[in-house]
Amino acid sequence: MKKISLIALGLTATLAVSAQPDVVKNVEGLVKSKNYTEALQAVKPAMTNSETMNTVQPWYLAGKAGIGYWDEVSLVNIQQKATPEQLTAASQALVDAYANLVKALPLDSLPDAKGKVKPKYSKEIKKLIGENYHNYLTAGLNLYNAQNYPAAYDAWDIYVNLPQNAAADQKSFVADPDSTVGEIAYYQSLAAFFDKKFDKALTQVDKALAKGYKSKNAYLVGLEAATNLGKEDVANKFAREGNKNYGSDDISFLAASISGPLNSGNYPACYEAVDESFAIAANDSIKSQLYNIKAIINERENKIAEAKENLQKSIDLFPTNAKSYFDMGRLIQNEVAAQEDSADDATRTNVLVPALKKAIEFYEKSYELDNSQNELPGHIYRLYYNLDQNYHLGPDYAAKAEYWKNL
Repeated sequence: MKKISLIALGLTATLAVSAQPDVVKNVEGLVKSKNYTEALQAVKPAMTNSETMNTVQPWYLAGKAGIGYWDEVSLVNIQQKATPEQLTAASQALVDAYANLVKALPLDSLPDAKGKVKPKYSKEIKKLIGENYHNYLTAGLNLYNAQNYPAAYDAWDIYVNLPQNAAADQKSFVADPDSTVGEIAYYQSLAAFFDKKFDKALTQVDKALAKGYKSKNAYLVGLEAATNLGKEDVANKFAREGNKNYGSDDISFLAASISGPLNSGNYPACYEAVDESFAIAANDSIKSQLYNIKAIINERENKIAEAKENLQKSIDLFPTNAKSYFDMGRLIQNEVAAQEDSADDATRTNVLVPALKKAIEFYEKSYELDNSQNELPGHIYRLYYNLDQNYHLGPDYAAKAEYWKNL
């Protein structure tokens, strides 16, 4: 019985192997009859079976079926009847089709039994790849919208690099201008960033910039990707370049560029960056913010008098800068706190009390300009409470403390 069973098993295996060419023939029929989804399923065994996996036909047919499915769904989409799921599946099929056709190309150039190379499908394969140039761009967008970021990246990678790709018939499409290609390289960087592939994001940002696509967001993605990789020098490069291009009306790049020098105590570098921004500042609002940043650097150097001077310049230049009012109040409050324990009665009455009232004045103005500062009422409450309880200024201050406490 064991011998018969072994013979039966061997027979079954032989039949399975010899059936693989029939699988390929069946798939060929399915592709010709435009049964693309069925063909994509039916071809899978031939792509893994040792008898057929190293021959050109399974990969060529899989590529044709994938492109056929893409075309089929695209036609439905023109009629506005394709579902998001269909668009996603068809887009993935197009990306897979490219990979399968690229796999088929070298297999189509293998020598036959007589040692001769007679490519049968290569010309058509290269044309198929080239003709879908813009479809790879659209497929990437569909996959990106479906939040399939790795596949979106792959689709756009095909599009971006196709004009230099030997697998594509370069006569079958007209390459887009660098400005368009650069923009798609930027979208690639976004897809990589959301997939937490920060090294790829950096590479594509560099490519986008090299192609002339120098949007504010491109520099921001480069900055964030470099920061996530711990590449401080690269992050600073994006921050400085972003500041040169967009610092006239946006201080976010400046803030990023001085973060490292500020933390390391390299204050001259901080001031240099601020001065560069002053030179290109487009309006008083930006200049006011720059004076605020300068004051922060002063404070870190413990140059409090200079910090207050710069905050006052900030307020004078743009009287609705809530942050500068807040920072002025904070500096004054800190000065008082440093003296309270050792101050004599005269100093408390003639110096500290007026200073605390001034701090409250700045805080209240800041809150009037921006009442989203949720912690500010607590600061104001504590100052009024201090003036009531420790300086004994009377019930008006107790009432004001209660008011700010309940906000």
